[in-house]
Amino acid sequence: MSTQFADEWILKALTPQKLRLYLSHKGWSQVQHRNPNIVVYTKQDERAGDNVSIVIPASMTLGDYPRRMIESVRCIASLSDVEPLYLAQQLAYWDRDVLRMRLMTRAADTSSIPLEVASALIAELRDFVGFAACAETDPKPFFVKAGGIAKEFVEQCRFGHTFIGSFGLSVESPLPLDPNMPLPHVPSERPFSRAVMERIAIGSAFMEAAIEQDSLDPLIKNYATGFNANMCEKLTEIIKAADDQNLQYAVIWSPEIDTKSGLVRKQEFALREPARAALTEAAKALHKEDEFGETIIMGKVTVLRSDQPPLQTDEFEFAERAITVLWEPQKKQYVNLRVALPLNEYRQACDAHKNGKRISITGRPTKEGKFWILANAHSFSVVG
Repeated sequence: MSTQFADEWILKALTPQKLRLYLSHKGWSQVQHRNPNIVVYTKQDERAGDNVSIVIPASMTLGDYPRRMIESVRCIASLSDVEPLYLAQQLAYWDRDVLRMRLMTRAADTSSIPLEVASALIAELRDFVGFAACAETDPKPFFVKAGGIAKEFVEQCRFGHTFIGSFGLSVESPLPLDPNMPLPHVPSERPFSRAVMERIAIGSAFMEAAIEQDSLDPLIKNYATGFNANMCEKLTEIIKAADDQNLQYAVIWSPEIDTKSGLVRKQEFALREPARAALTEAAKALHKEDEFGETIIMGKVTVLRSDQPPLQTDEFEFAERAITVLWEPQKKQYVNLRVALPLNEYRQACDAHKNGKRISITGRPTKEGKFWILANAHSFSVVG
């Protein structure tokens, strides 16, 4: 990112009022100064062992406002050990956390991507944050299906504008903040939306560790605080949708709420082939963490599929036939489970579907790719 672009972003996103509010919230104190064109703040700097001062322009109408505002932000960023652009982004998004994803396309035109690619990326990114909300509510190795909390959380999120330099997507997660809070030195309550974004960042750090160590352990052993199988799968789908081009993402944190101790704030995470391989294998392993054993499945038939008519003749007896059963493996979570059936049982399933009756069958529910199937199925019956 060029210095010129960073400076342009600072001037576009910030105002003296935002900067003053930020300094007040971070424990800086305003001191009187006889020059009406500037505002001076001071704070004890532990590293320097003395007070340090920041001078910011009092108004955007001043002739030297652009230069002074850029100097002020750069000085504050230096004292905070962050990049000026990152600080500017934090101040611009003071009331929300932002998940930003960049696609470093190989095409000559970096201002746009194919519509199909954009549509797929947005859909998978939506599901990714939805499953993050599910995992934060109930930290399981995997969910057979996203629960209602995913829909509620996604509905609160906003899709932000793209940004210059590469094609980018922004998912903004609003925080329930009062513009006059928090007070200096008063810890802020950690809202659920912040916890979800922290889970994404923590899981990303575990993903990087898994790649660096060439071991799945960081991902698998830390699913309770990081990525579960569903989140791993959705990131894999995002990589696939981007056609294996260079994807990077990062979280921009609202400065109003402190992040968890030790949480990586500035790192940009890469989604390339090593990440895809690690995420794919971790998802498989996490599914086995809570794999279903022999299970009695009961539910209504929703789909019937047969390569040949279900006639009792030698010609059609060995055709491939399967049904889909609406199954509730976890409370209020339904999943469509595919079951292969022989001819006689398939015909009974047809009658059950026609008459609105439930069926019962025993087997081992297994996830293959995006679909759930029933392996080793037996003991089929219509139960009414």
